[in-house]
Amino acid sequence: MPAPPVPGDRVRTVQAALAEAFKLLTENETQQHDDDFREDFGLYWLNWANRSDLRVEVMPGTEGANESMLGRAALMEGRVFVFPDKGYAGRFCTNLTGVASKWLKETPVISIDPLPAPDRYPETADELRALVEARSQGGTDLLARLMANAPKEAFVVLAGKAPLSREHYAAVYPRRPLDREGRPLNRRALRTSGAARSVTERPRP
Repeated sequence: MPAPPVPGDRVRTVQAALAEAFKLLTENETQQHDDDFREDFGLYWLNWANRSDLRVEVMPGTEGANESMLGRAALMEGRVFVFPDKGYAGRFCTNLTGVASKWLKETPVISIDPLPAPDRYPETADELRALVEARSQGGTDLLARLMANAPKEAFVVLAGKAPLSREHYAAVYPRRPLDREGRPLNRRALRTSGAARSVTERPRP
């Protein structure tokens, strides 16, 4: 057991703090806190994600986070809404704005089990692919379909359940690298430079 901090003893206080920090690092490396990370997945993801003005809201299908699906994303006033299908997206946009959205993108919603801990969040398109291959059922085909079209940018939603059944949805935003003038490179490559700012959480009965 590390020595407890002693009021007024700076050396002992620093030693105790360092000992506790090393203990937590060791526990994280041995995945002792993975369930805690998954329960509060949304908070950790937001802390890690690239902050931007783009917000993503997910309207899950009937199976929620249990099933991978090919949804549709609609952009409205700086917000992206992800729906289970094209019909759902069209009705929502028409009810909200009075007109159907002309900006609908195929968007995989991929069920991940288990949800990753922060040190295993995907930083690149290759890491995203590896995560999907290792932890999803049916997500690999959806991701391959998306990448086959070589889009300049795309959305991929990772969905999963925490140990206490709370659902989490987190969007990543793969896009092509930029050239020196800030234009997307004309090649079949995507990178993941961050994540959309908002994460949707829904309790399940």
